[in-house]
Amino acid sequence: MIYRFKFVSDEVSNFSRVIDIDAGATFADLRKAILESVGYSAENLDSFFICDEEWNPGLEIALEDMGFSSSDEDVYLMDDTVIEDMIDEEGQKLIFMYDNLGQRAFFMELRSATPGKRLDSPTCVRSEGEAPKQIASFDEVEEKTEAALAKNKARQEEEDFGTDLYGDDDYDIEDIAGLDDFDFH
Repeated sequence: MIYRFKFVSDEVSNFSRVIDIDAGATFADLRKAILESVGYSAENLDSFFICDEEWNPGLEIALEDMGFSSSDEDVYLMDDTVIEDMIDEEGQKLIFMYDNLGQRAFFMELRSATPGKRLDSPTCVRSEGEAPKQIASFDEVEEKTEAALAKNKARQEEEDFGTDLYGDDDYDIEDIAGLDDFDFH
């Protein structure tokens, strides 16, 4: 079976690649095809993440075992993990984290699965736009981190809005202007 993956970047709007790969290939083969299609070095540690419908990362398929997982957790490595063992339906979403320090990634989707055919080696069948830089500078990482922190703080403040009034133990109905004339007791 031949799988067709499309991947894009959230940094470059006109960038995309489409890669055909045999479903029996490993994630290491897919990684190599991705890196070659964008001209990136294979020197970095990167990972695939199997995602749900909302792009929330789940299972990680790593280049190397870094020893971070607990002993009862399975560790999936790219060299040992066959693509069709983890991905079996069209529309499946993945993230390929190519810059772990900068938290930069490609967003991938299985666009089609063609049964009854085999492919000896992965092929980039469509290439549009220039890929983002492989490694962000320290300043770019810091700027992205500060922006994410500000966004999270704003979201937290929005979620917290109103909880002091109704969820706070110190809430006193008589403190509300204009209501101190009423007897609530």
